[in-house]
Amino acid sequence: MNIKPPTAYMGWRCLPANMAHSKAATLELPTIESGKFDIYLIQEPYLINGQVAGLPLGWRTVLEENGSALIAVSNPQLVLLTRWISRYIVAVEVSDVEQSVIVVSVYFPPSRPKDRAVRELDMVLDQIPCTHILVGGDVNTRALCGTGHPMSSESGRGAAAC
Repeated sequence: MNIKPPTAYMGWRCLPANMAHSKAATLELPTIESGKFDIYLIQEPYLINGQVAGLPLGWRTVLEENGSALIAVSNPQLVLLTRWISRYIVAVEVSDVEQSVIVVSVYFPPSRPKDRAVRELDMVLDQIPCTHILVGGDVNTRALCGTGHPMSSESGRGAAAC
């Protein structure tokens, strides 16, 4: 499971992670040692018959039908409104009594041309008017960390954080 450090955004705890279609990884989401999260931006979750398996029943989820991207909200105080679903992108509006944020989960497979993927994400963001936005995902690309040298394999897996 590719877990990123916890992120607090607008007071909500968010976790971006690629589950690599792993049952074990998906089952671990509710019990991650770093604490409970409000919003999960998940790529490649474990599915059974097209449904996410292993998440608590009380969580609200928005899933791209082929399982590439998912947003799950565990905090019952947050309101969730689906704003966009396409092959590699899921966008929802998450709000409470004080604020509203567009949350986007993206998955760009290693084989997909990155310029096309970025254009699609730009188009989605242009379609959704918002003041606050949070994008998390797995874009399977290389990181250039100041040296101009890729810090990952040819497929983009294992890209280093700069």
